[in-house]
Amino acid sequence: MKSLRLAWRLIFFLCYTTYIVREIRLKKALLNIDLRGAMRVRRRWARTLLHGVGVRIAETGTPPDFPCIIVSNHRSYLDPILLLR
Repeated sequence: MKSLRLAWRLIFFLCYTTYIVREIRLKKALLNIDLRGAMRVRRRWARTLLHGVGVRIAETGTPPDFPCIIVSNHRSYLDPILLLR
């Protein structure tokens, strides 16, 4: 069962990522999408991907009101995707 779940997550990741890359390229070519629009698509990709592979996120506290740098300790390959969310 574990290997089936792993296979599903890998297939979902590859298919959905391919779809999003094509969507961004198509929107860039046809609509001349700007950076803000591309970031919206990337955030949608991150949210859907995390949900699709079964990642649960617990947030504590509130984000600071001042400029800051968010640092990840890279405990998994999903850390960069979590930051996009």
